[in-house]
Amino acid sequence: MTAQVLRRMIAQSIGKVCTDWEIYEEEIPPERNGPYFLIKETESSLQLVMGRRYKSSHNFEIRCVPEEGGAETLQKMAHVLFEILEYIHTEEGILRGSNFKTNSKDGGLHFYVSYEYFLTKPGNRDNFMEQLTNKISKKG
Repeated sequence: MTAQVLRRMIAQSIGKVCTDWEIYEEEIPPERNGPYFLIKETESSLQLVMGRRYKSSHNFEIRCVPEEGGAETLQKMAHVLFEILEYIHTEEGILRGSNFKTNSKDGGLHFYVSYEYFLTKPGNRDNFMEQLTNKISKKG
């Protein structure tokens, strides 16, 4: 699974609930006013756990710009995003979000969420013991 797939799954989850909002990935058109969501990956990491098993982490920022409304509208949207993005459905299964944070600035809501999963990279199956020879002898 890639960050692009995760971003698409986040967009689909938001789009099911917020049907009249535009959803952009990475960039918004110039001079765009609300309501819209902007989904950006802010950080990713891949950490070796053991052998060919890796832990992949992806941090996303979802910027929410409403057409109108103040702090109350942003608080309601934050609660909606908590509900929507706690679990997202992917082709490989269900992922659970973590490290939820919100921040209100510039008339918009900045919502942060992280997704982590394990993956196994395919590797060469070297057979180090293709042939085993055993010699047994008896003394005495």
